[in-house]
Amino acid sequence: MAAGRTRGDRPKRRYSSRLPVEQRTEQLLDSALRLVAESGFGAVSMHAVARHSGVTRPVAYDCFAGRDDLLAALVNREQARMRAVFAGTAAGASAAAEPAAPDAPAEEGARRRDQPTETLRTFLTAVRDAPDTWRLLYTPPATVPDEPRQQLRATRAELLALLRTEFTGYAEAHGLPPDLDTDVAVHLLRAIVEMAGQRVLLDPDRYPPERMTAALGAVLDAFSPPVSSP
Repeated sequence: MAAGRTRGDRPKRRYSSRLPVEQRTEQLLDSALRLVAESGFGAVSMHAVARHSGVTRPVAYDCFAGRDDLLAALVNREQARMRAVFAGTAAGASAAAEPAAPDAPAEEGARRRDQPTETLRTFLTAVRDAPDTWRLLYTPPATVPDEPRQQLRATRAELLALLRTEFTGYAEAHGLPPDLDTDVAVHLLRAIVEMAGQRVLLDPDRYPPERMTAALGAVLDAFSPPVSSP
C-alpha cells in the first residue's frame, strides 16, 4: 500500500441510483438501441447493455430474462414508434385521397396534390429526430437475429402497404393514366423514400427533409397532368 494511504482512502465504487423498474427498463432499452446504432446487433449483450447503462448485470437481469428477451422488447418498442408515424401519414393520405366536393376550395385540391411530399416530409422528419430508431430499417437483415429480423421485415411490409395505398389514391385523384403499372410505380416510390431516409441519416445537414421533399415534389410535378382551372 502506498505510504500515507490507508484502506479508507480508496475511492468508493460508483453505483447507479435506484430507479423504478419501468424507468430502468427504458434506460436499458435506450442503451441497447445506441449499441445497435453504433455497432450492430452483434454488439448487444447483457453485460454490454448493463455497462453502457452504468448498472450491474444483475440489475439488467431484473428487467430482462436475457439477450433475446431484451432484443425482442427493443424491436417491439421501436416498431411501435415507427407504426405511430405510419398511422399519422396514413390518416393524412386517406383524407387526401377522398374526392373533393365540386365546390371545394382551391386549397383542398392543393392539399391533395401535396400529400405525397407531406407524407415524405413527415417520414423524414421522424428519421431526423430519432435516427437510431430508423437505422433499424437499414440494418442488413443477415446481421439481425431471427425474431427481430421477422419483426423488421413486417415493418418494411407495412411501409410498402402505406405507399401503395397512398399512391393508388394519388393516381386516382390526379387522373394518372389507367394503364400505369402501379406495382412497379410503388416499388420505385419505396426506393425513393428509402434513399431519402438514408440520406437524412447519413448527412442530415446536407440532405434535410425540406430538400428531399422539394425534390420529390418537382419529380411528381414533372409527371403529373396539369390541373385544370375551375
